[in-house]
Amino acid sequence: MSRKVKVSLNADNDMLSRARKMKIDLDELFEHALRRCGCEDPAVSEARAKAWREENREAIQAANRHIEKHGLWYEGMVREKLIAEGYRKVRKPHVR
Repeated sequence: MSRKVKVSLNADNDMLSRARKMKIDLDELFEHALRRCGCEDPAVSEARAKAWREENREAIQAANRHIEKHGLWYEGMVREKLIAEGYRKVRKPHVR
């Protein structure tokens, strides 16, 4: 982790008051915003993404199995809408 430096920012007073009441950690929020803007070292970003994928591996696999079995949530809606509009030759959603 890099050395931290103090910065000075200007913010809307009302929003800042609400953030303080909500106990939002502004240091953490600012760093998160910088990461989202692509300011993080790519090696650190990839390591963070890899750790997240590993921590969530089981949930990702379960979601993928659900999609393979049932398709995507909107596929049935699209099919039903087409049938309601009079299209006769509508295939069932592709199941992987």
